[in-house]
Amino acid sequence: MRKGATLAQAEKLFTSNRAPSGPPPIDFQKIVGTKVIDAGIEQNVTLDLPAARYAVICLISDREGGKSHVEKGMIDEVTVE
Repeated sequence: MRKGATLAQAEKLFTSNRAPSGPPPIDFQKIVGTKVIDAGIEQNVTLDLPAARYAVICLISDREGGKSHVEKGMIDEVTVE
């Protein structure tokens, strides 16, 4: 997340139909992704991240389509110290 941004601003970015005024709260140049897995399967991921605040989001939608998981509230913030 960009310095000074809040999780609420990040949530709004993915649920609003409007483009943010100014830079988005998430730095899209520093995205890290993981593999897509089926329900009921677990995945362990090791990430080497510098100290910062991160938004953890899921951009996948249900198999039936519709809104992405982040639009349904699948977003959280973690801090790496």
